[in-house]
Amino acid sequence: MRGIILKYIVVSALVIASGAMLMDVSHHVQRAERDIKRLDHEIAREEESIRVLKAEWAYLNNPVRLEALATDYIDLISPEAAQLISDMSVIPDHDPQAAIFIPQRSPLHRDISYDASSPKPIQAIYPTRNTSNTAPSYINGGSR
Repeated sequence: MRGIILKYIVVSALVIASGAMLMDVSHHVQRAERDIKRLDHEIAREEESIRVLKAEWAYLNNPVRLEALATDYIDLISPEAAQLISDMSVIPDHDPQAAIFIPQRSPLHRDISYDASSPKPIQAIYPTRNTSNTAPSYINGGSR
């Protein structure tokens, strides 16, 4: 008889423990569902604010609006067809006012030596200060 009572006590304890675990898991699931619902609402708010910002951006970048602002606040005029240059050869080279500075390009490759006995020094090319109205020159003429 004592064995039967002991079995009922053990089974009752297991039923009570499993019920407590079930309530705990149920509580965690409900809390997770509330968090998911809250995050869904936050996502919806952020998506709505993104839509509003995109609409504002589209309004602010409207070419008609930008052109009206440019004409109101900037004293620029559109160039005439005769003012446009279609051939670069018409630009004089000797006129310092019309000089176009085109820097000399260095070669795309460099000589790489793996011989440790004779390293080749690399000389940097720096622009010099030029007080005249001509294009800047380079030290050593841009050579290595």
